Amino acid sequence: MEKKSIAIIGATENTGIAIIKKLAIRNYRLLLFSHDSEKLQLLEKEITKNTPAADIFYLSCMVDAGWEADIIISALPYGFENQVAEKIRDVATQKIVISITNSFNNSLKSIESVVNNGAEELQKLLPLSKVLKAFNNTMGIDFAPALAFGNEQATFLGNNDKEAVETLRKIISTIGFDPDFPGPYATKSALLNSQPQTITGID
Repeated sequence: MEKKSIAIIGATENTGIAIIKKLAIRNYRLLLFSHDSEKLQLLEKEITKNTPAADIFYLSCMVDAGWEADIIISALPYGFENQVAEKIRDVATQKIVISITNSFNNSLKSIESVVNNGAEELQKLLPLSKVLKAFNNTMGIDFAPALAFGNEQATFLGNNDKEAVETLRKIISTIGFDPDFPGPYATKSALLNSQPQTITGID
């Protein structure tokens, strides 16, 4: 099977780090982007130390990361869809773009309507890309048990593109999660099982 390149935008966010550690032990080429270069270098060193065979690179440019990737994961908190789309729009044409965010109100204590979820907003901003929603019901710390013991946890897919969904389903299954596809984007009940992510500024 041809090795796929996956760019993680916001690689130093908690969930981004967790996803990277899961993918690093599989047959993927990982392209990591974060403005926090120091933290990113430390992350790369940690991963290569624990997983010497990991095919992993860190980049200082979001556009370059998106350009070289087959699949792009946006691990940034909700609210940065415009900034991400502006950067990667030209390099994400016909590519799978995965959003892991939930839409929260200003208090970050409750979820807004599913119509306003980050994946749908990102799809509008990237009309030529195949945007899916996944990992939105799993916080970074929730990856630890699966990472250590291989436990399967459900994660939600979202989009009507069957080929894109199947590609993501394979990735999710490969890294030890149980993909659950309830329909276009995650259901509100699924979103309500999530916790808010802290917005600290674009990564």
